[in-house]
Amino acid sequence: TEATEATEATEATEATEAAEPPAPEAPAEAPQPEEAGPEPAAELPEAPAEAPAGDNETLQLKVKNSEGKETVFKLKKTTALRKMMDAYCQREGLPMDELSVQNGVLTTQASRWPLCIDPQMQAVTWIKKREGKNLEGKIKTFNDSDFLKQLELAVQYGLPFLFENVDEYIDPVIDPVLEKNFTIGAGGRKLVKLGDKEVDWDDSFIVYLTSKLPNPHYGPDVSGKTMIINYSVTQQGLQEQLLNVTVAHERPDLEEQRETLVTEMSENKTLLKQLEDTLLKELSSAQGEILDNQELITTLENTKEKAVMIAEKLVKSKETSEEIDVVRQKYTPVAKRGAILFFVMSGLSTINNMYEYSLAMYLDVFNGTLGTSKKDPSLEGRLRNIIDALTYDVYNFTCLGLFEKHKLMLSFQITIKVQEGYGNLNTEQLDFFLKGKDRKSTRLNSSHLCNL
Repeated sequence: TEATEATEATEATEATEAAEPPAPEAPAEAPQPEEAGPEPAAELPEAPAEAPAGDNETLQLKVKNSEGKETVFKLKKTTALRKMMDAYCQREGLPMDELSVQNGVLTTQASRWPLCIDPQMQAVTWIKKREGKNLEGKIKTFNDSDFLKQLELAVQYGLPFLFENVDEYIDPVIDPVLEKNFTIGAGGRKLVKLGDKEVDWDDSFIVYLTSKLPNPHYGPDVSGKTMIINYSVTQQGLQEQLLNVTVAHERPDLEEQRETLVTEMSENKTLLKQLEDTLLKELSSAQGEILDNQELITTLENTKEKAVMIAEKLVKSKETSEEIDVVRQKYTPVAKRGAILFFVMSGLSTINNMYEYSLAMYLDVFNGTLGTSKKDPSLEGRLRNIIDALTYDVYNFTCLGLFEKHKLMLSFQITIKVQEGYGNLNTEQLDFFLKGKDRKSTRLNSSHLCNL
């Protein structure tokens, strides 16, 4: 019976399959709707392809590129932008810490003109060195009688312009420039109104505003017209600066080699980028069969040879740079102590507003110590002598402007900050020493205080 039922089931299945040939003819009459519905598995591979497309659009919004391949070029341009800012930092005097690099990127790439909070004048020094001779006669304050005339010339001829010592009030006469409120005149000319004049607008024009005020209060109108960037020195950034100063004094040959290497690496990277752009331009503008275009093939081969040579130079330069950095890092203890001492000095302003010290004045003391500290044949001994002499010199220099009652406080603050910098400070014990025992704190014995 079971065998009979199985045979009947098999025959019924075969009969059903044999009776189904006309069924595929129906989708043949309407292939598009039928295939879209019953075959979802065929569309599954396309889903991941759509996701990167969305990512490409998102990335493309950040960097404009007219040559196509937006995703690739965005990543390359971001990397090139960071390398470019590193080169600016090393060649033009901007500190190499992360915050300073970000400030430099904002200053050069932001859509609004930069307003730099610059109590230590790092931004002013960097901008002047970056723009060079283009800023001659174009460094003004709002108190200068001819600042508007010079600003008109800068706008018209596409030159940089620097406003120094900006306070909390910004003259509204430059609002059309800050807001880029230009109009299109006859022949497509861009015109901006300055005072009672209409001046031609050159897209190469750029204006910088810097303020020495450490904590200015700007209204929302100023924030909307400018990009406010805080250039106040950080301990890591100052440590990088002092390291450069120390190496330049102790090993001038090493520092000169480093600066030359940085310049060469920057030029090679720029040339490599130009070769890549030229290669893509040649490929995109080629007509007909590429293999039959002998001129294009020759250009591609020459470009490839130059690119390989530059890449080899960059590898060697990177190896040399790493070797130089290993030697430079040996002088880090001096730079670290110098940064700690400066922030101890600058923190005295919270005690009395008269205790104000500039970074330029501190660098004079630092350079003086490097020149007068005791020499030693060993590097460790030389570093120890510099650190001891620097601490003593900074203490004596600071005490010249302190009231007698604050000198002991300065000694204590230097001790605490030095110990904190080396990670030897117990903050719980310090709180107990300064504030006394509270209900939640644990009891500290006399040995703890002796250790403190």
